[in-house]
Order: sequence, then C-alpha cells, then structure tokens
Amino acid sequence: MINKKADSKIWIVVLLIIIILLLGVIVFFVLGKNIPLANNQNNPLNNQQALPNLNQPPANGNTQNPQSSQANVGEGTIYCYKSIDSLTLEKCPNPVATDAGSPGAMYDGENMRVYFHKQRDVYMTISKDGDNWEEQKISVSGLPNGIAVEDPEPVLLDNGKIRLYFYEYVIGQNSATRMENFTIGSAISDDGINFIVEPGARNTFERIMDPNVVKMGDVWRMYNSQVPYNLIGEGKVFSFISYDNGMSFQFEKQINVTNIIASVIEVPEGYRMYYNDHPAQPPMKTYSAFSSDGVNWKEEGVRIIGGGSPAILKKGNEYWYFFAVRSPQN
Repeated sequence: MINKKADSKIWIVVLLIIIILLLGVIVFFVLGKNIPLANNQNNPLNNQQALPNLNQPPANGNTQNPQSSQANVGEGTIYCYKSIDSLTLEKCPNPVATDAGSPGAMYDGENMRVYFHKQRDVYMTISKDGDNWEEQKISVSGLPNGIAVEDPEPVLLDNGKIRLYFYEYVIGQNSATRMENFTIGSAISDDGINFIVEPGARNTFERIMDPNVVKMGDVWRMYNSQVPYNLIGEGKVFSFISYDNGMSFQFEKQINVTNIIASVIEVPEGYRMYYNDHPAQPPMKTYSAFSSDGVNWKEEGVRIIGGGSPAILKKGNEYWYFFAVRSPQN
C-alpha cells in the first residue's frame, strides 16, 4: 500500500509538471505574437521605404523637450548674407531682426522684405540696401479660431499683390508631438502689410511645415519640411506641385536631401536649394543642392555653420540669404 501511494504521488507530480510546461508553451505562442518588434533588426517593417511616411515616437522613450535645444530654430536673431554666385556668402554688417523666427523673404522690385513671426504675431522688416531695416507688425484678418500664422512665406504675384503662405499653427499645441495632417494656408495683400486670409487650404499633408513656394514656368512648387516626432531624428523635405497659380498643391515626391527647412531660388541653368540639418546639439549647419528641373536634386555640401531656417531672395544680380539662429553667430 505504501508503494502504491508513493507511486500515485509521483504520477501526480509528473502530471503537474507536464501541465505547467504545456501552459508555458501556450502562453509563449499566444503572447509572443504581440511582442513589439520595433527594436528587432529582422523586423521587415524596419526596412520598408514606402513614402510618404509618418515619423513615429522614438522607441527608446526619449521625451526630450524640443524647447530646450538650441538646435530648435525658434525665436532668435535673423542674420543676413549676400552672394553673387549663390554659393559664396558674405555677411551683412547688421542683424536684420531680433526676437524673431522662421523668416521668409522676397524682393518687390524696390525693397527687400523679410517676414517672420515674433511671439505668435507676424512682422515684416523692409530695406532698400540691406544695411538699414525698418520693422513693423502686419495684420492677418480672417484666421480661423485657435489658429496663428507661423513660418510666413511671401510671394509676389503677377498682379502686384503679395500672397503670404503660412503654416496654420494650432494655438496651445506642440507641433513637435502632433501626429496628424498639418495645413498650409494663405492670405493676400495689396500693400504687404494688411493681409486677408484666402478661404480653404493650399496644402494639407502629414506633419508639413515651413512652406517655400517657387513659380517654375507654368507650374508652382511648394517645398515643405516634415518634422521628426519631438524634433528627434532626421526630417524630410517634400515637393508639391500646383497647376492653378499656387492655390492648391498635390504631392509630387520626397526630395533626396536628408535635412529640413528648405528654401529654393532660381539660378542660371536651374535652381539652388538651401536647407539645414537638425542636430541634437548645436551648431546647426546649412547645406546647398542644385537641380536643373526643381525635382531632382544633387547635394553640394555645407555652406554655413550656425545658420538655420534659410530664406532667399534675388535682387538684381545679387542673392540675399537670411538665417535665424537662437544663439549669437560668429
């Protein structure tokens, strides 16, 4: 009897072990399917190149505050450079504006105008010679509730009016962490000071900001930055095309440059783009690229260290460049 009882206990233990092992196998196969593969180098999703593509929040949980990095081009000082060949830059003697960010520039036939945002308002500074600038606040009426103008981009139209393209900033929200479509709007003005919003959106796309608009023959192109989530990692530059005089744009392609905030100007035999990187630590660098058609670009290398958010205009045979940086520039 004793041996039989001992044998039965042994079998019970064996059965329990088998049951536990089976449960473990079941749990492994069921739950293992839901284990994220973001950090797995064999994950085929990591090798997908489909464009356009949203930048996802970093897998390492980094929640760096973008406002704490000087690499974030916000409100700072706008500096001026000029060039004859669009490649060799000569610094202007005086800053263009202070406490300013995201410049956009144009030449109206008499004056250079640089538009920028300051404390969620929009300002314009004007100059004939590039040495002396006169600043004034502009008005934009008809904005939707809760929207402010950011990244202003002025364009002189054939009828003499000025259209101001801009990123519709949602007041109170952090653009660096919004995972949705962003809207580019526009406003029109007779004098370049008092603008009225034009109904509708000029462009709507995933996380695009910093519009740069150039007329190229019979079409218009808009170049936009797609900012990385929380300003961590590399951004992208997309081109959009318009066949209705810049009133609506449709996706064309991702530009083959590896940085963000692009500004394009027509040069002999094509177009030149200036754009900056977005390093985790300063200094920021600004690069150039050349294209014969505005679509396919070849990178040319670094043009300036310390400059960001470039804006370009052409006055006569001179190219004028405007860069916004947070810290004083050497």
